[in-house]
Amino acid sequence: MIQVNKLSIIKIQEGRPLIKDLSFIINSGEKIALIGEEGNGKSTLLKYLMDLPLPGFEAEGNKSLDGPVGYLEQDLRLRWGETNVLDYFLLDDPDGVIEDYTLLGEIPAFLEKEHFPKESFSPTKTMGEFSGGEIVRLALAKLKLRPYRSFLLDEPSNDLDLESLSLLREFLHRVSVPVLFVSHDERLISDCATGILHLEQVKRKSEMKVTFARVPYEEYQERRQDLFEKETQVILKKESQFKEKKKRWSQIYQEVKNDQNQCVRDPESGRLLKKRMKRLLVGKKQLEKEENSIGEKPEGDPFLNLVFPPSCIVANGKRILSFHGPLFRDSRLLIPRIDLDLIGPGQNALVGANGIGKSTLLEALYKANKDRTDIRLAYMPQDYEKSFPSHGTILSFLCADERKETVTRVRLYLGSLRYTSEEMLYPLSCLSGGQKAKLFLLKMVLEEKNVLLLDEPTRNLSPFSVRMLDSLLESFQGRALIVSHDSAFIERRHLTVLSLGQNGITVI
Repeated sequence: MIQVNKLSIIKIQEGRPLIKDLSFIINSGEKIALIGEEGNGKSTLLKYLMDLPLPGFEAEGNKSLDGPVGYLEQDLRLRWGETNVLDYFLLDDPDGVIEDYTLLGEIPAFLEKEHFPKESFSPTKTMGEFSGGEIVRLALAKLKLRPYRSFLLDEPSNDLDLESLSLLREFLHRVSVPVLFVSHDERLISDCATGILHLEQVKRKSEMKVTFARVPYEEYQERRQDLFEKETQVILKKESQFKEKKKRWSQIYQEVKNDQNQCVRDPESGRLLKKRMKRLLVGKKQLEKEENSIGEKPEGDPFLNLVFPPSCIVANGKRILSFHGPLFRDSRLLIPRIDLDLIGPGQNALVGANGIGKSTLLEALYKANKDRTDIRLAYMPQDYEKSFPSHGTILSFLCADERKETVTRVRLYLGSLRYTSEEMLYPLSCLSGGQKAKLFLLKMVLEEKNVLLLDEPTRNLSPFSVRMLDSLLESFQGRALIVSHDSAFIERRHLTVLSLGQNGITVI
């Protein structure tokens, strides 16, 4: 069982509650998807449950988890990057001490059973030497191998190829212990979640809202939409009725006012009109109270609007990116021969098995083309967070200079992404991975890049922000090569798929 009672988490910098009086229970066999926009506290909640440090936050409440707890964090490299892969399987904390070596001999055979590529595994490798997808597969293997009684999974679908995603779905369907997992993959949520825990910030982030529902994701969405429409209709009806009352009051008020102006020589009529006017003014105060009691229209799911300017275009027929030859990772040969030519505007998805070399190819393309002056190249690696400066604010990161017009332009863009004026001055160090991803994409727009190399851009983005990425790429008229295993994203964007394998690249 995973139980939380009256949990409150406060953002210290502004004293704003991120979570308030949250209580829920997850029983054995339940798989609850934790959803919400970036920065709403999903990863913070999991860290609280794991007793990990929460810099910048204060938490108060009670929790109880059946242990030991299997925890898959959003970026394993941050804590486990220097840890030997065998030690990773045997430790619960990278700074801990191995107390039981009985699993040591089982690990290679278990990984083979899990279809982990033999050529990718070496007991001397550290976790940081594996690809993003390989790291997640190793983490899932550890969750299966160890006798955990509860699971907390933060973006388990990140970087997984189609085969690995299938293994993850199978794992979630089969496991009988309570599971709380964060995911941006709506198909995974729809297929595996038995319930939803939704964290929201509403009324311009002045209030928080939590919904816990033991229903499938699609049913939750339908209920949410129905409730939104009903509440909206109630408010609209009240507003319409109020407008009619106010209009009628204004008409009567004007009539009385006119009669008062015309009966200055009739004291009796004047006294009656004065009493009537007094009643009307009392009625006005009642109308003001009624207007204040109507309430605000409910907030629907946020749509974050971001588009590339028309200047982000490349010429038809122009060779934009090329790669011809073998592909190496460090000194190891990955693929004997790749032949790739990307001509003119267009968008391609690059797919392939974990560890095959997709990220390595993107990095090679970036290094070979970053100094060109005939294109404006942007590169978003999997570990894009490392490119953020250790100091500075959101505003300083995005502003190329301190001119008033530049700052105003950046503030307008940030406002469209639902950042408050206070948040624009936040230090970069306090942002979540998803928040940094949105800033990375915004910087590409501000710098008017016309060639994009994006490595798993939907990772760490909530379903709400993935729709922003959809509209952003819809507006893009340049050339984009996008590594992705998000089949729903690829289908929505109608991307031409390039499959990378041992024989090079084939078009699907």
